[in-house]
Amino acid sequence: YCPPYTLFHHGTECGWQNLLKERLLNKYTTSDQFNHRGTEITYHKLSEGERVETIHDDESSVLCPAIIKKVRGRRVLLEYSRDDIEKSDLIKMENMWRDMN
Repeated sequence: YCPPYTLFHHGTECGWQNLLKERLLNKYTTSDQFNHRGTEITYHKLSEGERVETIHDDESSVLCPAIIKKVRGRRVLLEYSRDDIEKSDLIKMENMWRDMN
């Protein structure tokens, strides 16, 4: 296997391997998925009031249903639905909003 020129000459002799591993591992982090979801919402022209699923936080990959409150260009403001939140997490999450770039 021969890496692309730009990767091969990036850093030390085995630096390209570490760089490649890092890029592959970080390619599908939850933050990337979260940002991609925001792009999907705006791309498919979903409107205010529609229900979507989004990642709750960066630590867990749990999908939570949410309601689109505002769409402004590529920015999406979401609010979690109270009906879909566990009662134990209600106090912590009821006022949580997501603002996506």
